Amino acid sequence: MLAKVYDTIFADVEYQEWADFVLQYLEKAGFDLTPSNVSILDLACGTAASCAPYLERGYEVVGVDASKEMLEQARIKFPDVQFVQQGFTQLELKQKFNLVTCVFDSLNNLIEPSDLEKTFQNIAKHLAPSGWLVFDINTRQGVRELWEDDRFEGEIITETEHVHFSWTHDFDPALELGIVNAHCKTDNLEFTETHFERGYDPQELEPMLLRAGFDFIEFLEFPDFTEPDIDSPRVWCFARV
Repeated sequence: MLAKVYDTIFADVEYQEWADFVLQYLEKAGFDLTPSNVSILDLACGTAASCAPYLERGYEVVGVDASKEMLEQARIKFPDVQFVQQGFTQLELKQKFNLVTCVFDSLNNLIEPSDLEKTFQNIAKHLAPSGWLVFDINTRQGVRELWEDDRFEGEIITETEHVHFSWTHDFDPALELGIVNAHCKTDNLEFTETHFERGYDPQELEPMLLRAGFDFIEFLEFPDFTEPDIDSPRVWCFARV
């Protein structure tokens, strides 16, 4: 049900700025940004908000998400784009890509490290030679302290809907998991969903990526391309096969 209100709640997410950040880095790394020479796989694309900045720049994008409901919204917005319903660990497409992206801490939903490593292996198999994987991820610190006061809430009134959301966050130190209870209410529906996240630090991610076949790995912070420190709540990773 979250798919129906996702774009309303997250209308202010910096998807455009994130795409600029990614493309600026790749350009400096010598990546050919000519749209006709680039194919992009966007993992956990959701309603395609993360695909949009690349589509608007003329890039070919294939979106993958595990949620049928999210992809239904994506297809309404971009009926000519290929969207595929698959999970991270089942990823199997008959195509290779120059760039794979996965943003908005989507990989934190993989709460088993073995599943995350399997995902990196699957991604590597779908990258063309010298292809790049770019993702952001919440660190252990970021998952422990996800939001100020452990709450994310608000009320949004548009021309077509009235949405109230109240999301709470807890951290289970024994399991080392963040637990988000997402309560949403609109004029037509009310629901609560529970989501779990595990934080991953760069020193955990790097050996996984190396074993998956990536030979260049760099962790940075948005938006200034600075090196993360021990207290960084979220990091970006640029990895090349």
